[in-house]
Amino acid sequence: MFLYYKLRTTFLSYYLLAIAAYIIILSGVGSANIMFISMGGNDGTAIYEMILVTPASMTFLSAALAQLKPVYIFLVDTFYTKIRADDLLGPIFNDVIDDWPSHLERLTDFWETNLFFVNKFKGNPVRKHQEVDAKNKQTINALHFGVWLNYWMETLETHFTGERAALAKNRARNMEH
Repeated sequence: MFLYYKLRTTFLSYYLLAIAAYIIILSGVGSANIMFISMGGNDGTAIYEMILVTPASMTFLSAALAQLKPVYIFLVDTFYTKIRADDLLGPIFNDVIDDWPSHLERLTDFWETNLFFVNKFKGNPVRKHQEVDAKNKQTINALHFGVWLNYWMETLETHFTGERAALAKNRARNMEH
């Protein structure tokens, strides 16, 4: 059995959703795992996606998750939450990005294009980064990239494994060049 549920709600309702999932399990589904993927909404709410998985559906889910964009929304959102809070990188990013939800969507398209070879991202990231560096009086250096790269690797290693995770690591390493 495989159940998918998407809810746009407040943080409190996240817990109500979790309770409902456990009730579903107790009411006859048997053993199951629950995965939650969350992303922020523009209006202060959050979008929570719940996937309830029984052992029989695990193979199907593993294949499905390899293609689902919400996994990459999770990756990009988790990673940039760390970046925004970092003492070195946070001020740089927060100064130039006015609309984080829109920017995260563009970044997700960028990574989906680079990891799944879909033609979704349109733009010139090199030029944008040069503009940010110019705005910061050419003070962005290898230390900044190293901190950025460490957060990227940490996020991938904590949440992902496999061929696409390795590709994401290699693509990120090559961004400095």
